[in-house]
Amino acid sequence: MTTRRFQGTKYPGVRYRQHPTRKHGIQFDQYYVIYYRHDGKNYEEGVGWASQGWTLQKVSKVLGDLKQNQRKGEGPKTLKAVREEEKAKAEAEDREKTLQVRLAHTFGQFFEESYLPQAKSDKTTWKRDEQLYNTHIKDILSGKPFQEIVPLDIERLKRKMTKSGLAPRTIQYTMAVTRRVFNVARNHNIFVGDNPVSKVRMPQVDNRRMRFLSRGEADNLLNALFSKSLPLYVMTLFSLHAGLRYGEIAGLTWGDVDFENGTLLIRNTKNTMMRTAYMTARMQEALKMIETGGKKDPVFPARSGAGHKTEVSNLFARTVDILGFNADVSDRRQKVCFHTLRHTFASWHAMNGTDLYVLKELLGHKNFSMTQRYAHLAPSTLKRAAIDFEEKLNGHPHSKHELKIALGALDAD
Repeated sequence: MTTRRFQGTKYPGVRYRQHPTRKHGIQFDQYYVIYYRHDGKNYEEGVGWASQGWTLQKVSKVLGDLKQNQRKGEGPKTLKAVREEEKAKAEAEDREKTLQVRLAHTFGQFFEESYLPQAKSDKTTWKRDEQLYNTHIKDILSGKPFQEIVPLDIERLKRKMTKSGLAPRTIQYTMAVTRRVFNVARNHNIFVGDNPVSKVRMPQVDNRRMRFLSRGEADNLLNALFSKSLPLYVMTLFSLHAGLRYGEIAGLTWGDVDFENGTLLIRNTKNTMMRTAYMTARMQEALKMIETGGKKDPVFPARSGAGHKTEVSNLFARTVDILGFNADVSDRRQKVCFHTLRHTFASWHAMNGTDLYVLKELLGHKNFSMTQRYAHLAPSTLKRAAIDFEEKLNGHPHSKHELKIALGALDAD
């Protein structure tokens, strides 16, 4: 058992007690304690064992330093305060070392080890991110630590893509992926500071699709797909009849389908806000032709059977080519692709007189400005609203004949 009796030394304020059995060299190990008075209080603080490297001289110096601090009114005044200061300093050094290790991560290392695996679980378009990285971003940024990447590097990336003759929209997508990587890295404390992509001016492009299908073209497309691929037929119908994006359709699970109310819960939206889509009777009939699964199972599983579909089947583009929809079309905005189906849905609604604010909600647009592009397709609706307003102002309605003439004149324009 260790003795509790302390013995004095030739150093004032320094004492020790001896361990009854444990040796340090040829002598028994000794535990050193300092005694002092500060601010009217008596202090007794243990310093440590001789086996830990402490000597009477070292212990006496510790006590001397404390008394000097007390006299000057600077620095720690007690041994406890000294240890707390040393602990805080050590923790700060450890945090700094950890931060430096994190900040040493290169763009490529983080993209491949962290960003891409997360994107595979969160995004249906992760393959596009991977392709843009491998094709354009990797050569410029992969070997650089995040903290060394400056806006000039992003400009180099943009300039290289521009000189290669790539479409402005492709450059925009590439810049968007680069920006997201920086933002995700910042969330993981791998990168600190302003996102350098935000300092670079993006190329301006009018990428709005102008082409939409006629009713006859839509029927021909659906009939052709029905005989080739039932899942692709249903996905096409979902976009034509509900205005859904491909990613929104591909992300559906059977738990999102409500046959009783004829609705779909859309989770995987572009603006991250869930919304409800409404199924037509034809959509419901088509959906019931597909083999159903559990609530968590994808409505449109990948060909491998694991997870959701991630890309539009090449069969869609081949069918469009066979039908000749893109024959002799050079303007990409006039080319028919899967997104044309959503544009067709919106165009049909606008021409049918659907209120644009209602159309905004059906499409899941975040801003009304995105929906206004369809206003030109509903001139008679706008004219009719102006005539109704004028009637109320004048206090008498126009005759049906006058209204017919007004609308007819508009159609002639």
